[in-house]
Amino acid sequence: MKKTILILICVLCTSNLLAQNQRVISGIIRDTNGNPIPGAILVIKGTTNGVATDHKGYYRLQVRIGDVVIIQALGLVTREVTINEHNSKISGGSVSLMQEITIEKIKYYDYSKIFKPNNQSAPAKNKPGVGVLTDTAPSYKTGIIPAEIEKIKYQKPSVEHPNGHFDIQRVLRPIVRYSNEWRFNWKHSTTLNRINRLPHLQNAYAQGRSVNGIAQWQGPETGEIFSWGPAIANLNYDNSTPYAYDQNGALATNGNGLAAQAYDPLKFFRTGLTINNVLESSKQLYQGQLYVQAKDQRNWLPWPGAKSRNNLVRLRWNQNKFRANIQYYNQGATLPNRGANWQNLIGSVLSTAPTFDQSNGLKRRSALKQRDSYVLNDGSLRTPAPGLLDNPYGLVNQMPDIENQERLVGSAGITQQIDLQNLLYSQRDVLLTLDFDVNFESGGSRYLLGLHPQSSGANLGRMTQRDQKKRLLNLNLKSSINPKYWNEYMKLSIQQSLSFERQTVNRRNAFGFDTGSFGNIALASQIDDIELRNFRRVYQLMPSLELKYRLKGWNLALDLANQFYFSSTLAAAQNTRYLPAFQLRLRHYGFSGIPAWFSANVGYTRTLRETPLIYNQWHYNTTNVSLANYQQYFESAELSFSTEVSPEIQGSWEFGISFEYDDVVRIGINYHDQLTKNHLLPQLNTTGSFDWRNVGEIRNRGFEIFLNARVDFESDYYWKSYINWFRYRPIVTQLYNNTSQVPLTGYQEVGTHLVAGQPYGVIVGNKYARVNNQILIGADGFPVTDPNLGVLGNPNPEWVLQWGNSLKLNRFQLDWVLAYRHGGQRWNGTQAMLDYLGVSQQTADLRNTQGFVYQGVNAAGEPNQVAVDFANATNGLSGNRWVRYGVGGVAEDYIQSASSLRFEEIKLSYQVGEFLGIAASRLVAAIFVQNLLLTTPYQGLDPNTTFLSEPTHQGLDLFNTPAMTSWGIQFNISY
Repeated sequence: MKKTILILICVLCTSNLLAQNQRVISGIIRDTNGNPIPGAILVIKGTTNGVATDHKGYYRLQVRIGDVVIIQALGLVTREVTINEHNSKISGGSVSLMQEITIEKIKYYDYSKIFKPNNQSAPAKNKPGVGVLTDTAPSYKTGIIPAEIEKIKYQKPSVEHPNGHFDIQRVLRPIVRYSNEWRFNWKHSTTLNRINRLPHLQNAYAQGRSVNGIAQWQGPETGEIFSWGPAIANLNYDNSTPYAYDQNGALATNGNGLAAQAYDPLKFFRTGLTINNVLESSKQLYQGQLYVQAKDQRNWLPWPGAKSRNNLVRLRWNQNKFRANIQYYNQGATLPNRGANWQNLIGSVLSTAPTFDQSNGLKRRSALKQRDSYVLNDGSLRTPAPGLLDNPYGLVNQMPDIENQERLVGSAGITQQIDLQNLLYSQRDVLLTLDFDVNFESGGSRYLLGLHPQSSGANLGRMTQRDQKKRLLNLNLKSSINPKYWNEYMKLSIQQSLSFERQTVNRRNAFGFDTGSFGNIALASQIDDIELRNFRRVYQLMPSLELKYRLKGWNLALDLANQFYFSSTLAAAQNTRYLPAFQLRLRHYGFSGIPAWFSANVGYTRTLRETPLIYNQWHYNTTNVSLANYQQYFESAELSFSTEVSPEIQGSWEFGISFEYDDVVRIGINYHDQLTKNHLLPQLNTTGSFDWRNVGEIRNRGFEIFLNARVDFESDYYWKSYINWFRYRPIVTQLYNNTSQVPLTGYQEVGTHLVAGQPYGVIVGNKYARVNNQILIGADGFPVTDPNLGVLGNPNPEWVLQWGNSLKLNRFQLDWVLAYRHGGQRWNGTQAMLDYLGVSQQTADLRNTQGFVYQGVNAAGEPNQVAVDFANATNGLSGNRWVRYGVGGVAEDYIQSASSLRFEEIKLSYQVGEFLGIAASRLVAAIFVQNLLLTTPYQGLDPNTTFLSEPTHQGLDLFNTPAMTSWGIQFNISY
């Protein structure tokens, strides 16, 4: 007991002694005129502990008796003050160190008065190697500081300068401005966009087909969709009688008019234009900032009639412990990419027979304005095949498609710190930090779509009007405490989130119009209304722990967390209390004095995804549509959330290591392994509608290698480069309910599916029958198709490489990016459809092929020896190699490699020091080209295009939106 009391006495004496040695000094730093000095630095000598004075010259610093405090300020004499009991006064635990410290200004001397020239010691003028300056010698006089002179260049004599003169170039360096001044930045870009890749169309054979064994021209009035007619060179115009579909007359083998000509349907496309302006302004406030941004973007696409605008206003403010942010979006579009209307438009251009003039003899601009290009005198539509093929000039004029979206998003928050030292009776600082944020969103979208009566997609006419509104309120409170019981760093946090979301949809699908009533949706003969009112409330709780530890250059950090998720749209049994996450990070600074860093990390996260309140993707709708009816597809239905399915659970492991040397090179490898259970997809049910299903499990493994390098030649001369290489392998590990295939998107004959044991989204379609891996050939000499669909290709690339560079040469900077995708396949449905119609260049090149023998075996297993003709008119369409298999042919024939090398962007910029002589301003001007070069074995549109422009659905190409090459200029002016 005595020993215990003695130990307690020693501990109390020691702690009391330490308390007496420690001081918290405070005061005001002033100059000799008595003015406070903001930004003065007070540092304890021999350490890195220090503070800076605020705008009133006030400071507060914890020290010990015997410490030497160094006081520094720009333009003032440096002072050192030793802390002792004589120059400090204890008051409660705080000390006032000479309440006001005065520092003298540094004196500057005019050394020109000290040194006198000595002309007597000057060398003689006539000595060799001595240059003599006279009044006529060129010279320069400038007020520029010598350190800011980059180059002095002599210019030859001229009329204005008979003796020559010196041209002074300043170093390009920003002018320092006060931090509390307004700053402005204006960014402008103008871009010209041209379609860079379209299929090759034939111009040698006319619209028509074989009649009685002879290829004959069939005009639009016959409803002919094929171009398997006679050679255009053998036809003339017959202008003996007026012909409604062509000003030159009908075509005939022995016409009395001019020779027939082939028209170019691709002249429908134009050069697109994009104009983008962004204005930004910011101002530093006391302990905060104010930021304002306004954006305006206008876009005219390469297909006439399609244009859009995008406007944004953003205000962000933070000061001390308060913060707020508000953004307003407003978007509008004419002929937006909705309901496959772009697919129909592109298809109408490419499917046109070469002997049909879409513009009816008018130039493009006139054809867009005048009805004569797409309407006949009797009011019916002028198309290549009325009701079966469309005229693109008629589509863009008669489709009522418009869309408007607006959204208001905002947040407000406050951070409050509470000192718990006294409350907890602790001798260590314990701070409780409370972060409270309120986030909200209010917005909606409205669009109107339709097809005119007599169009190929809706012979009786169709209109769709859809209004969607969304309201979201989120309350977020994060409580964190930093106890000092851990030697290095510890942070305990609890984050709570409560959100309320409501979405509503009013959809009206209308069918059956006549020419006069189209445009008024209320006059339709059939109207289907869909109304949805969905609400969700979600409460999330996530406690977390952060630990950091340092030991001899090694930094170790550990984050642990678990999320509790409760939702009003989940059954009670589906709410989860186990969504853990952890991350371990290790970093080492410096190796034996070498400026190098090594880091490694490992982490795991488990997340949950519910079915959305309202699903705004409609690609799944096509899986119940045949290729022959692709033009009739539109966004016809709505899909709401479901309480009958389980939420999707995703667990993801991530590993990474990296090495960095002195900001010169950085290299690293990242690996991820992700497992998704209860994968959610819309599926067709027995009633012909779609609902949500848990379809299976997906595992996605991949890794990334990155390399960043920088080489500095001298000031403002450097080269930066980066290389990113990655690959991923998403595999369907299991399908539920004994399902063999699950369709994602596409058509009945071909699409992307989930197949157990196969990569995610493989291409599945019709194929040829095989015997012992050899194609089965029928008695007529043509391959036989398999009645079952099969896996044809994998749209996922084997790997992707991206290489980016930036070369800075003083005021010039050159940036470029190259990308290579290796592997992956696409179904070239565009080529398949053009082959079927007879308008592709391939059908012109090969249609006269005769005596061709397909490799394969007959029913008896013997090698095929039956020769066939590809498109002999005597065999009719049933004997046509491209028509006999139906619309789209055999999908297996159109699986092509999607490997590609792409010059994504090249940009040359020039930086000017001042704009129009305005001080502290800067102008950066640039020219650029995007998507300049594309090299690929793929024969269709750009292999990177996606089906119906859905960003996650690659693999299918049926009149996809063409890719574009963009040429543009940029200006960036800041002040």
